[in-house]
Amino acid sequence: MNLYQLVYVSKLPKPMKGRELKLLIERAKIKNINLDVTSLLIKFDTNLIQILEGNRHTLQELYDDIESDSRHINVRNCYFEPAEQRIFGKWALTFLNLNNEKLKSKERLQELAHQLIDARGDDEHSKSILLLDEFSERVKQ
Repeated sequence: MNLYQLVYVSKLPKPMKGRELKLLIERAKIKNINLDVTSLLIKFDTNLIQILEGNRHTLQELYDDIESDSRHINVRNCYFEPAEQRIFGKWALTFLNLNNEKLKSKERLQELAHQLIDARGDDEHSKSILLLDEFSERVKQ
């Protein structure tokens, strides 16, 4: 398999929580299992950041679907590069809400999320790498 990682940022056109958010996560998880994709979805304020891992062609198709999905606006592909291994192992989809999670080092994750959301151009790539590195280290612990 030609393993790739894709990081995108998008904005929610309207607040999404509760049942609607749970349904989105469950559907995405099932789709990811069927496509052999692992991922982490991060919600921060009205922004979403998702790290996807899988086959290059599969990730491109997923990204194209996300880009045309009306639940996302201002979708930006920040990082799409080959990877040596998966960060998220067998996690079809893990969800992290930075607004209300009681996380170890929550402030660090919020800072990285802000930096990526605000980044443009080449800066998006470097901020994505920082986020990937942070989660890679957390998973090892």
